[in-house]
Amino acid sequence: MMIQRELAPRTRKPKDGKRDIKETMQRIANRTRRFQDLSVESKSLIAHNSQNVLRDGMTILVHGVSECVLNVLKSSHSKGVRIQVIFTQSAFDREEDRVLRMCNSHNIPCKLVKEAAIGLCMDQVDAVFVGAEVVLENGGIVNKLGTFTIALCAKSFNKPFYVFAESLKFLKNFPLQQDDIFDLLDEDLEATAPRTDISNISIDYTQPEYISNLFTDIG
Repeated sequence: MMIQRELAPRTRKPKDGKRDIKETMQRIANRTRRFQDLSVESKSLIAHNSQNVLRDGMTILVHGVSECVLNVLKSSHSKGVRIQVIFTQSAFDREEDRVLRMCNSHNIPCKLVKEAAIGLCMDQVDAVFVGAEVVLENGGIVNKLGTFTIALCAKSFNKPFYVFAESLKFLKNFPLQQDDIFDLLDEDLEATAPRTDISNISIDYTQPEYISNLFTDIG
């Protein structure tokens, strides 16, 4: 949704009502390259802005595959900060394979824990790291299903809950409850996954009061 908005060509409609398809495609290609460059730069800035959060010997619980989070972990390890990762294992995807490969390639110890066992291992972690699909105007986030549950658990154990996301993901929206986040979905997704059918939900909303800090490329 946000990527589409960023890439959409902002051209005025000609008087004859027709647009040059080649010009439109070129504008989209230029915006795609710009978006890619901004994304790469943003991840580096996020790693820099959050470097004081990581300390030697930390055990970090990671939920969902976020390029920002992975880059922060790799960056800290390259600077000699010894960390250990616990990654949540979902029954609906195989994201853990990618995280394990990344950790193994950088000699970062990594363990897997089933999402249902988060409460049992929370006292073993020093902080929770997650990315975000959307950062909302009130400071809350929309992210992979289970993020809100983990945030609740972290709060009860007094563990810091950190979010890492590019400023490109900021959205002017102020939800009041969980159901409000479905207004952020594309119409075709809403048609195939009605908000009343909880078996099809893949995201949730985490309120700002459960977030310890939000790290972005602008601070």
